[in-house]
Amino acid sequence: MAAQVIDKTDRRILEILQQDCSLSNAELAEQVNLSSSSCHRRVRLLEQSGLISRYVTLLSHEALGLTLTVFIEVALNKKDKATRDSFMDRIRTWPEVQECHFISGEYDNLLKIVLEDIVAYRLFVLDKLLAIPEVEKTRSAISLGQWKSTTALPLSSSGNPG
Repeated sequence: MAAQVIDKTDRRILEILQQDCSLSNAELAEQVNLSSSSCHRRVRLLEQSGLISRYVTLLSHEALGLTLTVFIEVALNKKDKATRDSFMDRIRTWPEVQECHFISGEYDNLLKIVLEDIVAYRLFVLDKLLAIPEVEKTRSAISLGQWKSTTALPLSSSGNPG
């Protein structure tokens, strides 16, 4: 799918909303030097085009007691679509799984999970992940710290004109 072309004003709107989507339309319009109605129209067009897919509240996992982040590589015992679909259907329902990537290499998937502690991790692996018949093997890496975390996409280097 080709990237949508956006102008400087739309890019600035997106940059601001990535940092704080709770701004009122009037506050956003002031920051991008537009009238409220023009700003509102642009935001609606960005939503309709799919460039803005949703608005969310980001929670502090530490404040919620979810202090353990683990990356788990998962190899499936078969490489066919039915096996992948069966695996994905299961893990999509697990709230601990923050991300799942279909990857190249020795393993098929990379999971990012967030849990309370090592006991919760052990239970997750033994009672959930390894209980899936399609899982052949796993390899885990426990995060010792996080140097960077962002949900903001790099708009200034997107190659879009404007």
